[in-house]
Amino acid sequence: MGDLNCSIERNGIRDRLFKKFLCDTCCNDVNTLPICSGSNCTFVSYDDLCTSTIDYVCFPMYFTEYVTFAEVVDDDCLNVSRHRPINMYLKLPTSNTYDNCANYSASANRINWNKMTDVQRNDYREEVGKIDLCKGTPVSLNYCDIDSTYNDLCNRLTECANKAIGSRRFKHYLKPYWKPELSETHREMHRWRTDWCRAGRPRGREHPEYRSYRDHKKVFRRLLRAASEKHMAN
Repeated sequence: MGDLNCSIERNGIRDRLFKKFLCDTCCNDVNTLPICSGSNCTFVSYDDLCTSTIDYVCFPMYFTEYVTFAEVVDDDCLNVSRHRPINMYLKLPTSNTYDNCANYSASANRINWNKMTDVQRNDYREEVGKIDLCKGTPVSLNYCDIDSTYNDLCNRLTECANKAIGSRRFKHYLKPYWKPELSETHREMHRWRTDWCRAGRPRGREHPEYRSYRDHKKVFRRLLRAASEKHMAN
């Protein structure tokens, strides 16, 4: 999945190679599914004059029945790219014993690996050396045993890391380049987006709500991109 710089709607060399790839691998692309909603293109030029579909999510045809939702998102206020995101949800069958497996929490505190010192690294090795990683592991593993064993090993190693290194909680909202000017521009864009939503989300420059929302969104994107690039340069 990603920006493939080719399209099933065209017939260039890259386009034909992409369509041959889909045929040879028995794959579908989510953009052409009847269930896919949202925008009818995934890329818009900076002058808003040219549009195309060059971003795809490809998956085996036998997974099609498991797709429960698909959408090309065109109004994500934090998207600074000219490419539009593609959302797809799959509902896959699981075994009846899956609920009995251990669950490794993705929201657990993260380890400060980047700030680890030599002393902490040695302490971590000593902590790992004190535990028997193979203790309680079945000789023959089924699917549930594999998940349970994997989660158990992760928990043991995480406990060792917490003792020797310490942890921190990831703060998704922390953006060092985010300044008051960006906050105000972001709030202004959200106000115009709210007006656009209340108007029924009309599309086209002839609609004042859509035009105002897109203009403010463009200003916010430009400021966000400039602030991010300045931060990266420093």
